[in-house]
Amino acid sequence: MTTNPIRVLQCGLCPFQEANSRQKRIREGVARGTMPETILILEHPPVITRGRGDDGTQLRRPEEVIVREGIPVLDVERGGGATYHGPGQVVAYPVVRLSRFQNDIHRYLRVLEGVMIQVCRNVGVNAHRREGLTGVWVEDRKIAFLGVAVRGYVTFHGLSLNVLDVKQGFQWIDPCGLRDVIVTSLQEEGASVAPSEVAEKLEETLLAACEEDECWLGQPIPLG
Repeated sequence: MTTNPIRVLQCGLCPFQEANSRQKRIREGVARGTMPETILILEHPPVITRGRGDDGTQLRRPEEVIVREGIPVLDVERGGGATYHGPGQVVAYPVVRLSRFQNDIHRYLRVLEGVMIQVCRNVGVNAHRREGLTGVWVEDRKIAFLGVAVRGYVTFHGLSLNVLDVKQGFQWIDPCGLRDVIVTSLQEEGASVAPSEVAEKLEETLLAACEEDECWLGQPIPLG
């Protein structure tokens, strides 16, 4: 287990492309050993990103129509399909060595899910995994999303958790390629909590997960 300290940067509202450039610079520095592992926690102005899993069919309207509504559509190198980011959704980009998770990307993904489950439960929302699907759910409603990349055994991109009602932004896509999926938020599930408070809880829980991997959370982490 890697034990070097992790830096956390709470960035507030930050444009996607600025945050993406920043995490790439950090990833290169971590890989070279010239920068500390870092977790960026922030919100984005409205944006749709499409990962490597989007086969070009996950937008519900033509791209130019969405862009005219003021929502950029960007292709990125993470895994997963199309997703939406916007104010009221907290995003975290852990730029850390995969060795913290036994160099196992599946373990890492399950740990990130566990982090979001813990944060949801800490504010009174009974979230869980769904077999065969990534992300975090409340019954059949999706509340949190994953999309990561790894280069040089250093992770980047990450996770997003809906705090406030952001369904209007998700109307333009089939999130992660799931047709007719219901998107929910902590607010809609009865939690009265601000994004800034969730960002603090996410920081605490992510740091614990990176230090202790599967032992930090009182539930088994399925692998593979």
